[in-house]
Amino acid sequence: MKRRLFNLIPIGLGLASLVPAGSARAAAQLPGQLLRISPLARMEPDERAVGFHVSVRSGAFVGVPDVPFGWTTVINNDPSLLTSFAGSVRVGSAAFDREQLSALAMIVRHVPFDGLEFDVRMQVTATRDFSETRTISLFRQDMVIKEL
Repeated sequence: MKRRLFNLIPIGLGLASLVPAGSARAAAQLPGQLLRISPLARMEPDERAVGFHVSVRSGAFVGVPDVPFGWTTVINNDPSLLTSFAGSVRVGSAAFDREQLSALAMIVRHVPFDGLEFDVRMQVTATRDFSETRTISLFRQDMVIKEL
């Protein structure tokens, strides 16, 4: 019986996540087109993003450059090619404005598989006062997608 080794990767303030050893390297070596994906933020000028969840179909996250301080993030590169990237703010001062959210870049490898169509969706949790929030749904047409 073959065993998989796991690396302990610290995230945020003393939190940790188990990631299969070599998974980032494996995602980077998958066949398929590399894409840079950024959201077109639909927030009001006085709103701040305090959380997000990105779902990708027929793709794997290869990396997220410039993960911001004060955020806890998790990438799930599920072998089903239904993958996700989620984040939540740890301190209010780290919350994103519209420009910062639009600058969030995700590097994804589109992996064609058995007729599964590529798609990307994002839910953003936004607030004005840090007591009430609203969810903003973004779809593929709300993303800037560039081939690398």
